[in-house]
Amino acid sequence: DEGEKSFYSHDGGTTFQEVPRPVNFAHFNPHDATGMHLLGFSLYVQPNDFFESLDGGKSWTSFGKLPREVTNDNRVSNIVWDPIDEKVVYLNGGRGSIWKSADKGKTWDVILSLEKLND
Repeated sequence: DEGEKSFYSHDGGTTFQEVPRPVNFAHFNPHDATGMHLLGFSLYVQPNDFFESLDGGKSWTSFGKLPREVTNDNRVSNIVWDPIDEKVVYLNGGRGSIWKSADKGKTWDVILSLEKLND
């Protein structure tokens, strides 16, 4: 076992190239007309970096951290952009968790959590 690996394809899946940094969950930015902008992270949050790709997944740059409540037991399950404001990104995860970023994923606020549901 050589550890986690990630791959990308720019030809519809005919060929794949390995990515040096494992990012095993990513989502394309629907506001990006080029189709090359993605946000992503590793499902195993060590390190808990939030990554950005500007070249369709070929390379990734760490530009922020996942919300502090994200753990290996409370993982993120989706990345969703606001349909109107491209600076607003949401994450949802286990235990009823929803986070909002107003700066494209650099910082996060808790919108909903199991604790808030129990209040």
